[in-house]
Amino acid sequence: MKHRLLVALALCMLLCAPSAAAESVRRLLDADRWSEALELARRAVDADGASAEASGELAAALLRAGFIDEAAAEAGRMAEERRSALGWVVLARVRSAEGRFDEAVDAGDRALELAPDDRTIVYWAGTVQQGRARSRELLERYLEMSEGDDADRIDGAEGTLRFYQAVGDRLLWTGQARPESFSMKLRPLFTPGIRGIEGHTIDAAMGPRGKRLRLLFDTGATGLFVLERIAKKGAFESLSSETTFGGGGDQRHRTLRGVFPRLAFEGLEFGDALVAVSSREIDSTGRYHGLVGIAPFAGYRITIDTGERSLRLDPGDADAEGAPYWVISGQMLVRVRVNDEQDALFLFDTGADGSVISQHLIDQVEGAAAGSPARVRGFGGRIENSRRVSGIQLGFQGRKTRRGRMTSADFSLRNRLGGVQVDGFLGRDLIGESTVVIDTVARRIRLVDGGESKE
Repeated sequence: MKHRLLVALALCMLLCAPSAAAESVRRLLDADRWSEALELARRAVDADGASAEASGELAAALLRAGFIDEAAAEAGRMAEERRSALGWVVLARVRSAEGRFDEAVDAGDRALELAPDDRTIVYWAGTVQQGRARSRELLERYLEMSEGDDADRIDGAEGTLRFYQAVGDRLLWTGQARPESFSMKLRPLFTPGIRGIEGHTIDAAMGPRGKRLRLLFDTGATGLFVLERIAKKGAFESLSSETTFGGGGDQRHRTLRGVFPRLAFEGLEFGDALVAVSSREIDSTGRYHGLVGIAPFAGYRITIDTGERSLRLDPGDADAEGAPYWVISGQMLVRVRVNDEQDALFLFDTGADGSVISQHLIDQVEGAAAGSPARVRGFGGRIENSRRVSGIQLGFQGRKTRRGRMTSADFSLRNRLGGVQVDGFLGRDLIGESTVVIDTVARRIRLVDGGESKE
């Protein structure tokens, strides 16, 4: 009731004072009450026309709600007037998510010119900077004014700043060898007594002695993550500690960030490869000792052929076809069709055996329901309050999941800190039977008929 009264009051205010309504939108976003903020922002734009201030607030609410294309369009219209710092920083975040980094930096700088002392602007502008020194400067500025802000955001910013201070000007992921094309073997994972393939691993060589490192190839991973006791065999050099958010347990996990002096995938070789490590076991059966996403393979077209059991890398193509994906806070996000009626933003996750749905999406879809408890594990342990889900079917690139075969999980912490609404993980129940082509240059995903065998 209190929340409804606040929205009603704000709606009354916008009829007399659009700028006051915009301030109310901002307060709702700061409180992460994004659905109310979006409703109010849409009404404010209707009442105030297409002013830069109103458009900037609407763009911010749209991005938080997960409507990336709409947020980009609204921020783009606002950019012509150049008066909304929030609109500019939304445009910066969208351009960064699209891989248009120079444009992202330019938009972030424009936001800072308009609001150099606004902590929200300073924080988000710092996340799109490509220069480490500039990012460090903005993080320091944010932390100076962060009192009263989200405690988890402050914790994350402090961890990132410690890392920047520790690494200094040292170059990371330095290319030692980069073949134009190459292929790696995919090894399927099975659990005795459970039918079906649960994922695939690839091998890497770590450290000066080339110690073997078996990694789950997981597009849901933000980078390279390795179990600490294994990382030590690769001459891991620790640089700083930070909190990793997400996974199981309380979703807050202390990890170390550092480098391997050498890391190689077949002919692709790096020096000072950045890695996050933890003492928590990643796979209880010891079948693999780390996770790797697509980040080390930037610039390639990645073909995940589970039928041939190979991971092929070829030169990327800016004109590649397929569904777009965006990278926000390290998450590889795609637009998924829900029950042929509405769209939602999902993490494209080859490491997830089955798709996972947010409680928010269940509440939004007519006929969807959470049923009996389900056991869902993430990094750090069991994900609490998970349920079996009925009444939802997901569609992507012409493929669909089976109804009633998914589970739910709480994504609120991840979404709050990432600043965008992600309503689930799109798992191998949909993508496992297809060959997956990911072009990291065009930022496109294409599913091709064929894929893993049913052996």
